[in-house]
Amino acid sequence: MDMHERRTSSPAISFIVPAYNAELTLRETLASLVAQSRTDWEAIVVDDGSTDGTAQIAEGVGDARIIVVRQINTGLAGARNAGLRRATGECVCFLDADDVVQPSFVESMLGAIGDHDAVACWYELVGPAGQPLGWACMPTREDLAWDRLIRNNPLAVTAVVRRVSLVRRLGRVEAFDPALRVLEDWDLWLRFAQAGGCWAPFVEEPLVRVRLRGGSLSQAVERMHDAGLGVIRTHARSEEERCGAIRHWNLLHAARYAASGDGDQASALLRDCEPMDADDRAMFAGMYRSAMQRSRLVGPEAAETLRQEWGAWLSTVLPEGRSAELAQSLESLPVSWRRVGRAFANSLLDDDVGVVLGVGQNGREALAGACEARAGVCWLDDREAAGLPRQLASQCPRIERKDLTSKHVVLVTPNDGEAISSDLRARGVRVFDRRVERTRC
Repeated sequence: MDMHERRTSSPAISFIVPAYNAELTLRETLASLVAQSRTDWEAIVVDDGSTDGTAQIAEGVGDARIIVVRQINTGLAGARNAGLRRATGECVCFLDADDVVQPSFVESMLGAIGDHDAVACWYELVGPAGQPLGWACMPTREDLAWDRLIRNNPLAVTAVVRRVSLVRRLGRVEAFDPALRVLEDWDLWLRFAQAGGCWAPFVEEPLVRVRLRGGSLSQAVERMHDAGLGVIRTHARSEEERCGAIRHWNLLHAARYAASGDGDQASALLRDCEPMDADDRAMFAGMYRSAMQRSRLVGPEAAETLRQEWGAWLSTVLPEGRSAELAQSLESLPVSWRRVGRAFANSLLDDDVGVVLGVGQNGREALAGACEARAGVCWLDDREAAGLPRQLASQCPRIERKDLTSKHVVLVTPNDGEAISSDLRARGVRVFDRRVERTRC
């Protein structure tokens, strides 16, 4: 197939690539498209008022499937909308100018979408130079349920393919709200859900590499926090839902402010979250650890060696009483759930039946680690729609909570699982102490 044939045939998917001063990364991004195993795509690079060689790099690739559109700077939402207006594919993917897709991305995603409106895949976080951090993000279909989606955005925009027909019927002239300079994708997913959009099952492979920049400026945290409050207030369906989502958002950004070193803002948001119980503190610890990993460009395994240092950092930015209890929660929080799973399986006696409770990202990683060390480990999740990736589903039977007995040993994986653990112990069910990960693997 020559370049002319590639361009004149109708593409199956349009990649919209908003690019502002992206000359350092755009070439690699576009090269990942040229390397696709399926070739019926187009890419619309929107040069959003760049002052460097962004447009020249895109044109220099020399592929007729790549179209360059120049405009004055309007921000991500405006650039994505401009690209969408030019799209001719049945499906669309909004590809950031510093992200990279695997060669099988188009083939896998279009093969998975079926008659659904959208499909998402897992993704990997990498450093500024593309260096691996050992950090894969594996959201589940349950993360897209409304009660979770209104609290946080689990998706990377590049890791989603959706039909253009749905994007264009979301009730606005433009797909992305041009008034939003950040979180415009989260706003889109919420409108997608409200419009009855139907998700295909996740593609359970990390087909996208999302580049982290590092650093954690208080001003950037403030911008995200304020924008998120606006998104929640716009979309929450009741006062109770709004208050719950805002509390969760405040707790998340208290952690991000703490990671940035802004103790005043972190303390103010923590006061807004009072009263806080053990589960709240554990949730904060998980959010804080993730914020520190992002800002310091550290993956989960490497973060284990920094646990005490990050606890000490809390004591420098938060009042003594507050920092001590949160640092204690951080100290007891596992870093590598795969390692915890192995330690859990290795601790079981011959007659014990191991059960991993919760199959979100923590639980899936723990279950994978447990299966490396022992066959027959079960899983439990009270959500009826919960499920496992294919490679685990064939190995691990599901069990109901009502069927737990004294022969079962349970690994509780939600960060805010203290109440669950207490309830199980009260019923005579043994609960694994996940802190043993540091000494027993």
